[in-house]
Amino acid sequence: MGTQQIMVLVIGVIVVGVAISVGFVVFNSGSYNSNKTAIATDLQDMGTKLVQYWLLPTSMGGANKSIANVTMASVGLSLGFTEEGGVFRSVNDNGEYRVKSVASGVVVIAALGTASKGNKFPYAELTMDMLTQSPETAVSDAEGF
Repeated sequence: MGTQQIMVLVIGVIVVGVAISVGFVVFNSGSYNSNKTAIATDLQDMGTKLVQYWLLPTSMGGANKSIANVTMASVGLSLGFTEEGGVFRSVNDNGEYRVKSVASGVVVIAALGTASKGNKFPYAELTMDMLTQSPETAVSDAEGF
C-alpha cells in the first residue's frame, strides 16, 4: 500500500470513531430527557388517581373529601404502592416513586428516573393540594432521594 492509501485509511477510521462517539452522546441525551418526561407523566397520572381517591366515599376506600382521611398509608395504598420500612414506594420501568410527605391535605410524591447522566438521575416531585385539587410538578436532576 502506498502512503496516500494508508493516510486515507487512517482518516476514515478516525471519522468513523468520531461518528460513533457522537452517536452515543446523542442517544444517551435523548434517553435521559425521555426518562425525565416519562416520570413526569407518571406523576401526573398519580395526581389524577389522588383526585379520584379524594372524591371517593370512605365506604369505597376513598377520603370522602376529608383531610383527616388523607394519611401517608391511605395515599400509598390508594396508589398501589407497597410499604417497605415505613416508606410507601412503587417501581416501574421509568423509575421509583415514593410518597414523600402528607400534611394538611398536601401530598408530595417524589420520582427518581432510571436513566443517568454522570451521577445524576431525572428527579420529579408532584405536590397535590387535595382541597383545591391542584397539582404542581417540578422536574430537576438529583443523585438520589
